[in-house]
Amino acid sequence: MPSFCNQHHPVSRVAYRSIAAAGICLLLLCGCGKSRPPQKREPTAEEKAARERKEVPGVLSGTGWNIKIQSRGQHGSGPLEIVLQAKADTGEVRDPHDLTVQLKGVRAQLYHEGLHTATITAPIASANQKQKTLIAEGGVTVTSLTDPPDTVVTSDKLYWNAAHNELVAEGHARAVMRTHEGGIRSTTGDRLYFDTKLKEIRNE
Repeated sequence: MPSFCNQHHPVSRVAYRSIAAAGICLLLLCGCGKSRPPQKREPTAEEKAARERKEVPGVLSGTGWNIKIQSRGQHGSGPLEIVLQAKADTGEVRDPHDLTVQLKGVRAQLYHEGLHTATITAPIASANQKQKTLIAEGGVTVTSLTDPPDTVVTSDKLYWNAAHNELVAEGHARAVMRTHEGGIRSTTGDRLYFDTKLKEIRNE
């Protein structure tokens, strides 16, 4: 009968090489130790501003803005008339529920009873069509066109509210008025109040 005994079969060199290659692959895939996570850098100011901008819902921006504000008068019972029309180089609405437009490079026209009475220029302004308000700042100039013409009001900031038919110049406010006799008089103060037609200017 044939006898059975333990026989050792030599492993070929090719097999050894295959095993060694497989081991190297496992080391490469698994790594020799725990890898360090990449260090997080602090975002720059520009990146933070861009992220905040993306997180604001309904943000809308563009160039060549044209805003028209209409009113029915102080008591709200008259015909609907334009009271302000503003053009701007750029504009942005950050909150669609608030409807306040942030404007840059502003040129606005004021109207009284359908008549263009004054112009406003300012580097920046915010306008709200629902509240019928305009807040301009950065060095504002208001120039009257009628009765009397050529009245110029300059200030750091300007508030306009259609409901009160009044403008308020604030910060280094100065008004230079031409009288009916052809003379010139001026008024200065921290705050000047005047109506849309610039007929009445008072210092407070």
